[in-house]
Parts: sequence; C-alpha cells; structure tokens
Amino acid sequence: MKNELKTDFKYFGLYADWVKRMNSSYNSLFAAESEAALGKLEKISFPTIKDEDWRFTNVSPILKAGFVPATKNDFSEKTLEGKINAEFYSGLEAHKVVFVNGFFSEQFSDIKNLPENVFIGSLKKASEEIPDIVKKYYGKTLVNQNAFELLNEAFTSDGLFVYIPKNVILELPVEAVFIADNAGGKMISPRNLVIAEENSEVNIFTDYSSSAAEMYFTNSITEIFGDKNSRITFLEVQAENNESYRIGTTKMRLKDSALLNHFVLTQSGKLARNNLNAELDGENIEAHFYGFYIAKEKRHIDNHTFIDHAKPNCFSNEIYKGILEDEAKAVFGGRILVRKDSQKTNAFQSNKTILLSDKARIDTKPQLEIYADDVKCTHGATVGQLDKEALFYIISRGISSEAARSMLIKAFANDFLEPIKLDVVKENINNRIFKTIEE
Repeated sequence: MKNELKTDFKYFGLYADWVKRMNSSYNSLFAAESEAALGKLEKISFPTIKDEDWRFTNVSPILKAGFVPATKNDFSEKTLEGKINAEFYSGLEAHKVVFVNGFFSEQFSDIKNLPENVFIGSLKKASEEIPDIVKKYYGKTLVNQNAFELLNEAFTSDGLFVYIPKNVILELPVEAVFIADNAGGKMISPRNLVIAEENSEVNIFTDYSSSAAEMYFTNSITEIFGDKNSRITFLEVQAENNESYRIGTTKMRLKDSALLNHFVLTQSGKLARNNLNAELDGENIEAHFYGFYIAKEKRHIDNHTFIDHAKPNCFSNEIYKGILEDEAKAVFGGRILVRKDSQKTNAFQSNKTILLSDKARIDTKPQLEIYADDVKCTHGATVGQLDKEALFYIISRGISSEAARSMLIKAFANDFLEPIKLDVVKENINNRIFKTIEE
C-alpha cells in the first residue's frame, strides 16, 4: 500500500480492508486507478442540496449509513440456488450474464458460442485476457468526476463487459442480471463497459434486483462507446428492493452515423438517482433516450440527463415519463447543449408526469443551451392527473374503473414501450410496469 493511503481519511481504511478481504478477487489491473481515485476523493465533497444539480435530492442518508464495500466472499453461489432467476426475460434466447453483488457468476451465466473476437462477460476477466482493449476505453468518458464516480472507481473490481468488433452483428441479445444477495449494509460497485466498433450491432438488456429486503447501496457506472455506423440498444431495469439506495451513472460517446436507443425503467428503491451523459461526437448520429419511473409511499427518484451535440447534423430525442402515488417525489433535470459549430441539429426533450395523489410531487427542469443558429430544438414538461373526462368516457361504456384506469396508464406508457423491438422484452416490461402500479 502506498504511503499516501495511510491517513485518517475513512475511505483509505475501507480500501485497505477491502483489498485484504477480496483476496484473489481483487482486480489488480486497476489498482493505480483505484488509488488515484481515492486521492481525488479526499479533496472533494459529496454533493449536497446546496449544489444546483442536487438541490432536490438529499444523499446524506447514503453517507450516514456507513456502507461497507462488498466482496465476492459476502455471498455463496450455493445458497443462491432457488433465489436467482437467470431467465429474466422468459422465452428470450440470449447470452445470459449474471453478477452477484457486482461480481461475475460463471455458475448462473450462460454465454453461447460467440463470433470470433467477440467478448461478453466479466470486466475482470476481459482485463486479464484483452487488457489493451479494456485500457483503450476504460474511464475515457469520465471527465470532472463527482464524488460518487470516484467512489465507484476506487471500489470496483468487476462488471459487465461487452466488446463487438468491427463489422460484427451480434444475432442474440445480451441479458445481464445484477442481483444483490446477503447485501445488508454493503456498497455494491459494478463497473460496466460496452464497446461497439464500426458497423457493428448489439442489443443489451440489464436488470438490477435483490434477493431480500435488506438496506444496501448500489453505486454503478456504465460506459458505452458506439463507433461509426454502430447500432446499440441498451435497456436498464432498476427493480431493487424498497430499502435500497442507488446512484447510477451512464456515459456514452457516439461517432459518425451511430444509432443508439437507450431505455431506463426505475420502479423501486428508497432513493434512486440516474445520471445520463451522452456525447454526440460525430455527424449524422441518431440517439433516442427513453425513461419511465414509478414511485409510491415516500420513495424518491431523480433523473438527470445531459445530451452534448458536439458536431453538426445530429438528431436526439428524449422522452421521460413517470407515475407518482402517495408521498412519492421525483426530479427531472434535462440539459441539451448545442455547440457553436453544431449546425443542422435536431433535438427534442419531453418530461411528463402523472400524480395519482395530492401529496405526490415532481420537480422538473428541462434546459436548452444553444450556440448554433441553424437548429430545431424543443423542450417541455407537463404535470397532471389522469384525464378525468377520458376516464368517465371509458367507464360510461361499461368498463370498470380499474380497467379504465389501466387503459389510460397503458396509453401513457406507450411512448416508452413501443420503441422496444423485441416482443418478449416489451411484454415483460409492460407486465412489470402494471404489476408495480397494481401493488
């Protein structure tokens, strides 16, 4: 251990203990990055409600809880049998990759025969077998890191790694399941890296869940790189238990003529914050961002997005919708930046929320920052209740109030569901949304 780590900064002590407990599971390839992140973390503060981008989200309960970094020794794959269901999308043939507390589980994974040079599975394993490719992309989107990003970099050792080489179209989708088990009081730090090289195509469906009602903290980072003319679909379902905390960061960099469809469904958790940053670093890029969130009781969901139109002739479309009940709260902060030379930009942003109680609340702040003059950009936000006239009309046709309510909610959710191309996945997501609402 380096001398500079021998201080009273609490994360240095946690780090030393964590490395010791990890034993052979520690990813030594990133040791220098981890220690550098700790040094940076010591010099900055975690965000507070005094910070503009965090003023509606109080993260102090996460910091006060004293979560301890998870290790692979915290769970037993044998005791997980019967708890874990790797068939997340029933009927979907896919490359199944399972992670427990952020660590790859070979026992529960089922990766089919892969095309030449394609890699799907564990980031730790990839860093050992194809280190040059991992090093080329790992951390390259992380500029001006906040404290939670540095915390992940310090305490991560594994996560999903997907590498699709040039001119390869991956026929089967990737299904990645992240499960928290025996995770009470633990901090889980998955680090995911997706690389789609020129003219490649990949579909990835991820799910975060837990095997028990324990309080834990997931602090994840996902980096996605789409090279020229690549086509990527990435869907993330956040279905962790209602005692959990989550800070999720997704950062993307796209090149010329890339096509991206990104989906995130947040349906549980005591507090969830999703940070999404996309850099459109090429011309003729098409990027779609879809979000749907459901919260009840006193749960809190915060979505912050930043779409950077760095080059001309690009299109982005951002639609985030939510349903809030009881005393639930949500936040949407969406910023679109059109840089000086990014002419012929088309950028659209929309946030719509339905409040099913008088005490539910949404704070929404869509933003446009435009420095080019030949652009088409719109943004908007609406907050309201289910259309009472439409509800009355449906009921007057002999349909029960419950069925009428479900019909209106399904129509509201359609903007999120319709772009999902695989019917098996679309039906599963549809069932999850309505099961959550019914519960």
